[in-house]
Amino acid sequence: MKNPYSKLTDGEISVLVCRQEKPRCHVQLHPYNPKGAMYKRTSAPAREGFSFFPMTRADDGFPIVARNRIALAPVSKTTWEARHESGAAARHKNPLRAGMIVYLMICDMEAKGLSPETELHRE
Repeated sequence: MKNPYSKLTDGEISVLVCRQEKPRCHVQLHPYNPKGAMYKRTSAPAREGFSFFPMTRADDGFPIVARNRIALAPVSKTTWEARHESGAAARHKNPLRAGMIVYLMICDMEAKGLSPETELHRE
């Protein structure tokens, strides 16, 4: 499976993940930290924004990894692999980044109408 997300920055991946997790919110790159996203609820005052850093804060990233049953395992001293039962996999030195890439790959499969089980049986 091709990995179109490996070339994106941490901030770009954070924005994509935040759009998946918070579909009713306005999401943008965080203005003070380019590794994260900032989202605002559409019903909230214009000044009220929330930070989202799924690749640097375990509080933001690990619940997504656990909820989607993404496995994280070290493959060398400096590299981690994230893998899903559908076959989606990514490697990176940051385990949360690898997990977020796999999460986005799973979301792409679902958007194309493929369930993870369908993709698993296709291989």
